[in-house]
Amino acid sequence: MTSSLHGDEVNGVRVIHRLFQNELNPEELHGTVVAVVVANLQGFLAGTRGMDGQDLNRLMPGYVLLHTNLTMQERERICSTTIRIQSPSPTCQKV
Repeated sequence: MTSSLHGDEVNGVRVIHRLFQNELNPEELHGTVVAVVVANLQGFLAGTRGMDGQDLNRLMPGYVLLHTNLTMQERERICSTTIRIQSPSPTCQKV
């Protein structure tokens, strides 16, 4: 799950925090839960929808772009870095 792919949409941040703090019980999980709390850090900090004048949501995997820019680098960071919580013994690790 992701939150704040559009930096000015922040409701999901609290939802993910609440989910991990109060709702998920690692003893009852069968599998992996992956969360990216703030997917668009630059947009989140600036309180704007996108970055570099582009909408990050339109550049996710499958979208072909002829050059690499800050937005594409951020997309790669999001797609290649996650936090994994495993059951039954919860651990956080970069994947």
